[in-house]
Amino acid sequence: MAAVDTDVPVPSPELDISAYADSFDRADLIVDVTRSFLRSATDSGQSHVILVSTAMVYGAWPNNPVPISEREPVRPVPSFAFAVSCATSEALVDEWRTAVPGRTATILRPVPVVSPDRPSRLVHALADALGGEAVSADLAAQFLHEDDLDTAKQLVRRLKPDGILNVAPDGSIRGERLHELSSHALNVALPAWARESVDAVRWRFLNGPVPPGLREYARHSWDVSNEKLRALGWEPRVSNEESYVAGSDGSWLDAISAKRRQELALAGSVAAVAGTVLAVIRFARRSRRR
Repeated sequence: MAAVDTDVPVPSPELDISAYADSFDRADLIVDVTRSFLRSATDSGQSHVILVSTAMVYGAWPNNPVPISEREPVRPVPSFAFAVSCATSEALVDEWRTAVPGRTATILRPVPVVSPDRPSRLVHALADALGGEAVSADLAAQFLHEDDLDTAKQLVRRLKPDGILNVAPDGSIRGERLHELSSHALNVALPAWARESVDAVRWRFLNGPVPPGLREYARHSWDVSNEKLRALGWEPRVSNEESYVAGSDGSWLDAISAKRRQELALAGSVAAVAGTVLAVIRFARRSRRR
């Protein structure tokens, strides 16, 4: 029988719930998947687990510190189901960790992850929200390239640190530059109450583009500090702006004039509102026939 090399580290079970970021309408799955993951870890006698969550669990609030460290409390926007479900999953992992002496857990909190090969529904929804807001000079946003998330995962698989680690590039995209990068969303600025109403109806009947609660993340900064992860030896290779541009579907709008862009935005908004009204009327008619 071959000898067993006891010096080879045993891989920790790992669950990436950030991958569910695009499943806005099935956020409830996140908690169920986490429970199953932890049951499996318990049954197999694991002493360390890794959960990839999201920085959105910090919430988007006017009194957020800038940047947000891992010491800050979890307080996701209550109406944004994805962030709420991720916060619940983190609590479940913490319960698992403290239930048995000797257990440890690493929770990674990446900012929105972008990939050049797989368009992100979350990033596009944020761009739509940001493109339609009157962006203040103080507003900041961060976007993480998938390659930088992969190197963070590799590091914690090796070191198995116990605790929470933010994952984000250095700095952030701010103010008007953020609005410019998001302008491809073809939005016309509306009053906040009107935009929330349109979002809710469009999501209910047309499945998009901005799910309930997400627009708050386009109104208040929630950029995070990466100092703790950097102290372990991690270094981001791709900047916020480079990540965002790599993950967006390009801007054919760059080739047309600002006036034409505005005309298209107005036409798109009118069509969206008209489509929403039509969908509501059709739904009401079907309901009366039942």
